Amino acid sequence: MTETGTPQLRLGYGRAEVALSVVPGHEDHWRLTADWYGELSADFEVEGIEPDEVIAFTDRLIAGMDGDEAFTTRLTPGRNNPLTVRALPVEDAFAFLAQLTPNGDDAVVHLDLDLDHVAADELRTEFQAFRRSLA
Repeated sequence: MTETGTPQLRLGYGRAEVALSVVPGHEDHWRLTADWYGELSADFEVEGIEPDEVIAFTDRLIAGMDGDEAFTTRLTPGRNNPLTVRALPVEDAFAFLAQLTPNGDDAVVHLDLDLDHVAADELRTEFQAFRRSLA
């Protein structure tokens, strides 16, 4: 959740992070933001993503963390997918590689971010809170 109570799913903390959040006042609109050391950022509204797709994406993240293997998941299976996440286990944590594609599946216009590892328990708690906020 953001300070305003808006549901938000965040990957990475501090120096590099990606966040998916509800556009305030528009519960069926989503925004993706990313920041890398304050030097490079992205901020765009995601169109055509249904709340059920965000819920399913979050469920896949939570389920993937129950294993000890790397996994990849996409926000939506369609060609308009704006976010693909690869999670890599690092001891009792996960690091993430995130690919943002504002124009959908686009091999030319995209942003790849390598996000530091975060403790699995902390991530699971945050993902579950985000999931509950969507119900």
